[in-house]
Amino acid sequence: MLLEIHAFDVMREQRTLIRQLSLQLRRGERVALLGANGSGKSTLLAHIARGAPEVRRAPGIWLTQVPQRLQPEPGVSLRALARRAAASLEALGVELATESAALRSDASEAELQRLGELQSLFEARGGFELDARIDARFERFGLGSVAEGDSVKAAAGALQLAALIGALCSGAELLLLDEPTNHLDLQSRTLLAAQLQRHQGAVLFASHDREFIERLATHTLWIDQGRATLRAGGYQRARSAQQEQVVRSERAERERRKRLRELDDMVATLRSFGHARAQVRRQRAERERDALQRALEPQADAPNMPWQLQAATAGGELARFTHLSAFGLIEEASFTLRRGDKVALVGPSGCGKSTLLELIAGSRASDDPRASSEWRAGVSLHHIDQHR
Repeated sequence: MLLEIHAFDVMREQRTLIRQLSLQLRRGERVALLGANGSGKSTLLAHIARGAPEVRRAPGIWLTQVPQRLQPEPGVSLRALARRAAASLEALGVELATESAALRSDASEAELQRLGELQSLFEARGGFELDARIDARFERFGLGSVAEGDSVKAAAGALQLAALIGALCSGAELLLLDEPTNHLDLQSRTLLAAQLQRHQGAVLFASHDREFIERLATHTLWIDQGRATLRAGGYQRARSAQQEQVVRSERAERERRKRLRELDDMVATLRSFGHARAQVRRQRAERERDALQRALEPQADAPNMPWQLQAATAGGELARFTHLSAFGLIEEASFTLRRGDKVALVGPSGCGKSTLLELIAGSRASDDPRASSEWRAGVSLHHIDQHR
């Protein structure tokens, strides 16, 4: 057992998001956190990383977290960002170097044993090969051309990869990953899933990427209305089980409401009888009715679920673009958008997807003077970039 959580109320700002969570993580398990935005996935990962009292780790087990939003200071290189994710291993290396430098020629047996233990632990966790392993994974993920001095002005996908590479090389048995595929292209997502499948410890990750979950997860922890349910298997199996549970819950609620109506009628009828036996039956019916009413009331601590958006009516041209260009990235993009279109931009990191969105939104001028953007009257646009 690497990690155990028992009867943990996950809270944020005095609000209970997950009630009475219990979870155990073993080697080889990769658990996906599923649930609506705001259901408590990121908060749970943060509580585990901070070492909440209800979270118990096995002795000697290391943990590394990669948060959803990386905010490195300007000037930090991608390799430095990777090493930062391996902070525990770096700290162990500093301790080993300090102990070695302070070792005297007449060191005691206990001091020599302590140094040997540090060296064995550092070696077992891959500390002596840390830079080599980071470099090898940089090459594998297509970041090999990034020089040591390159700063974090790089694309968001490169930042995410650098932190994930550091976590993979950190020697930690427990990896906590919050939306790890954000900003990653399809090839990087596939490579990341393969790397995590070979991880010798356990992985707890939050994601909305169904294909990534299906490929990686051995279990899912589905968070819904403040309750967390652990199931074996990936997304499809968890979704089917969740839908079956919803059907059962709706059926049970209909039965409860039917029983509530029967109890209301019973109470009203028994009030008209004056003998003691009828009043005892009335009081029993009232207690059952009150308990049912409390069960049917919405939970105050349950997170609000998102509204279902109405699908747009198809048909009708909204905008037409010609000769959108960005030197070195996009050459004369011309296309039309119609009502009901949902268009995915697909390509490796750095190929120009974000740049094309900027050209469409008008926040960047086209490098081709012939470029034009024609909008249907009354059409409005909202641009949310990847950093917001």
